[in-house]
Amino acid sequence: MLFFKKKKFDRRDERHPAFVYVEISALNGAPLAAATVHEISKSGAQIKLQSDQSLPERIHLWFPRHSTNVDATIRWTSDRRIGVEFDEPIEIPTGSSSRKDRIDVVTAHLERAGIR
Repeated sequence: MLFFKKKKFDRRDERHPAFVYVEISALNGAPLAAATVHEISKSGAQIKLQSDQSLPERIHLWFPRHSTNVDATIRWTSDRRIGVEFDEPIEIPTGSSSRKDRIDVVTAHLERAGIR
């Protein structure tokens, strides 16, 4: 029987629950995916993709609701979830996710799918 030691990440910043729409693209600007952020800190995020797909190690994230762009490195993947580390710290909105956040995310996903 083999035992694997779980890799520990240096969690520098406090993580916050979130429900925020994010668009993922390649560093050259080519669109890759739409997704939902489930946890966020100043230095990274846990993101759930809409479908199973492979992504490059380096990606660009656009948070339309907060008009925030950031490049990031994918640090881990599990099913349709990815963990990313931002290239530079970002300002994150404080407070828990609201009903409006959830409505904005669903609306953004529907609009991207061409449903209005």
